[in-house]
Amino acid sequence: MEFNEKLVLLRRENHLTQAQLAANLGVTRQTVYKWETGQSYPEAMTLFAIRNLFKVSTDCLLDNTASLPERRELFTMASQEEKGEESQEKRKLVEAKE
Repeated sequence: MEFNEKLVLLRRENHLTQAQLAANLGVTRQTVYKWETGQSYPEAMTLFAIRNLFKVSTDCLLDNTASLPERRELFTMASQEEKGEESQEKRKLVEAKE
């Protein structure tokens, strides 16, 4: 599944119009239309916003060989790993201050 197809699916699953998605991402409806028709791709920072909005990984959005349901599990695992790393970093900072 291509990025543009995934974006359409995610937007519809979340009951958003192109205009609503555009407003959430700080872009125009025409920009969302171009993404969804494969005419262009979002910038890196916008990809991160899409990832966070729809709770999917960046890999899920960009990897054309994976379907969304399989990748949602990977996003959850990646998020948990990131939280674990943040906790370790916080512990190290606290220990360093002591």
